[in-house]
Amino acid sequence: MKVVRRVQSRLRRAVLGVIVIAGLAPAGALAAPPTLTGERLDGQDPVVTGTCDPSQTSAISFAATGFPFGPYETPYPYDTGSFTETGTAGIGPQPDYQGGGSFSTGEVTEFSATFSIDTPDAHITGTKTLDASSAGTGTCQEVRGDPDIGNASYLSASVTQLHYEAQILTAEGTFLDRGTSYVEVDRFTTDTGFPFAGFSETFESSLTEPVRLPGPAPTSAADCKDGGYQAFPALAFKSQGECVAYVRAMRNLSQP
Repeated sequence: MKVVRRVQSRLRRAVLGVIVIAGLAPAGALAAPPTLTGERLDGQDPVVTGTCDPSQTSAISFAATGFPFGPYETPYPYDTGSFTETGTAGIGPQPDYQGGGSFSTGEVTEFSATFSIDTPDAHITGTKTLDASSAGTGTCQEVRGDPDIGNASYLSASVTQLHYEAQILTAEGTFLDRGTSYVEVDRFTTDTGFPFAGFSETFESSLTEPVRLPGPAPTSAADCKDGGYQAFPALAFKSQGECVAYVRAMRNLSQP
């Protein structure tokens, strides 16, 4: 699967200019899969770490896993399908801690993340970045000896209007989706009890339907051999092995 993800990453870079020129017009007779609009990712007990300097700038990192819900979701009883997301956020100056568990917030000045969603019908990979329309707040603070909460740390980031780009690999081919997302992640730990951690995210596409990426694609391992992998420039295969891995992934997705 790591090979397929590397292929998809190169694919996005290789065809982005072509897509812009084409005006993101849907192409081909095959039906496009749904966009990520309405997709919800709920993670349990994410790993959140930080380097805190409330008077200046702070940085937090997170890693979340869980089950997706929406147009690409895990079938009940949730025994197949999952998502993963890792990211970092930079947080500007935060006002002084006021005591009693009342943590202040600062502006989220940087944010980047990568994510993947796996369901029986699709493999999705994507990125999220902060842009001019994004807005968010975050906290990265540690306290010691507070009379109400003891020794504690609180790490959080809540950001709206993040820009996302995603590639959706289905049995019909590879498609591009893009739009905005809302992410909220936090972790509170204390030696007096009641720690918590959470991750949630929602998506809203800016497209009416995902765009089929241009160019031919291999349909068998034989298409990849004897230098054949070089005949698919849009997919930007670097080796025969990457081409064969792509064919196998497509075949697996086409199985009922």
